[in-house]
Amino acid sequence: MAQTEPSKEDQRALATEAFALAKSVRPEDHSLLLQKLKSEEFLKKLDSEKAYQGPSNRLRLRHLLETLSKNPTSSARNTLVALTQIPEFYKEPARADLLIKACAEVRPAPREVIKFWDNHSQPDDGFTPLTIEAIVKNGSEPAITLLEKKMADPKHEEEDKLDWMRSSILTHRNDFILLQGCERMLSGGLLDNLRIALIEVLFDYRPKEWFRPSTVLKAPDRRQATPEALAQLRKIGEFALNKMNLKEDLRKKVEKTLEEIKERR
Repeated sequence: MAQTEPSKEDQRALATEAFALAKSVRPEDHSLLLQKLKSEEFLKKLDSEKAYQGPSNRLRLRHLLETLSKNPTSSARNTLVALTQIPEFYKEPARADLLIKACAEVRPAPREVIKFWDNHSQPDDGFTPLTIEAIVKNGSEPAITLLEKKMADPKHEEEDKLDWMRSSILTHRNDFILLQGCERMLSGGLLDNLRIALIEVLFDYRPKEWFRPSTVLKAPDRRQATPEALAQLRKIGEFALNKMNLKEDLRKKVEKTLEEIKERR
């Protein structure tokens, strides 16, 4: 017998209760929510099978996990971490997508989240672009170490790595810990063409070359970078000028950026 779809009233009531638990500061409320999220019956009541046929960002579960991710309490964070250890929860690809993104707010990323992200950034698995975005957004040292591992992995296509640079790394190129990781990647682990591409992403901005008109991403304003991030960028720039074979136009971009950094000191 086919399962009866829950009424919209029942779904709203269920969601209201779940959101209240997610917003709570009480560990016992988060424990109760975790038990609910472990239940396939609860998940199917929260979002119908028809809902799962549409975009994952329209699921009630999306808003629930986002609410948890914005809750500053350790018990809310631990709930998300616990979900990464429950394959039955994320066997549905839409749930995996939502959990990958929600965990970006868990800083520093613990071992369990790193393993979850590692498992969801395998070649041609369909999750990797989203996972790389979450890793870079998280920006903690364990996350950036995982990024370096993926960038050095020859099983990932060079074209994919270029896409990661021109999306996730570009939009976070003011982040100090990411810049530290970039310095390490430039010192070893990347092929020469990817090293040049990374310098381009850190010191240049070519929207017409890198993006379709409908998907242009913006580089962050360098004036918003912290002094420590600018100091790290200066180290990278000096390395590029002294140790890498840069074309003249890129060399000028690096020199111009270093001059701007010097003027801000």
